[in-house]
Amino acid sequence: MDKASDSDTIRMLADIEAIKKLKHRYLRCLDTKRWDEIKQCLAADVEASFMGGAMQFHGRDELMKFYVDALPATRITAHMGHHPEIEVSGEDSASGTWAVQTYLIDSDFNISLNGVSIFNEQYAREEGGWKIKSMYCYRTFEEMSSRGDMESLKLTQVMDYGEHDK
Repeated sequence: MDKASDSDTIRMLADIEAIKKLKHRYLRCLDTKRWDEIKQCLAADVEASFMGGAMQFHGRDELMKFYVDALPATRITAHMGHHPEIEVSGEDSASGTWAVQTYLIDSDFNISLNGVSIFNEQYAREEGGWKIKSMYCYRTFEEMSSRGDMESLKLTQVMDYGEHDK
């Protein structure tokens, strides 16, 4: 193997690792409602399609409005990204597929939701690093339960979403 191909391989592996970190940062910021930080994960012209195309968003501002409206403090979420399949297709472009497990507690409606989605994404390297350029998400399953049906179930601790600013 020559030095050029060694350095290309190292760069590709570094790009894949950077994209993994980007996705994990995006999920962490979504769960902790760090709206300013999640913006840094998204390209300004990001395209997003959720629930198999039932919900579509064009641009970072439109997507961010959806997140803020859909995830008030009474909706507690845990998103876990698994099984990344990332392909670097050019110096500044890549694609990836992720399985994302979501757990949600909605204290207003006293329900829990558990599900898994597949995310097909495109990434672009911009000033400041890799950004999510597009995401298409569809559910493989979703189950919902009433938390009121489980007499002993109690929510004993909830993050103060302003806490991370201290």
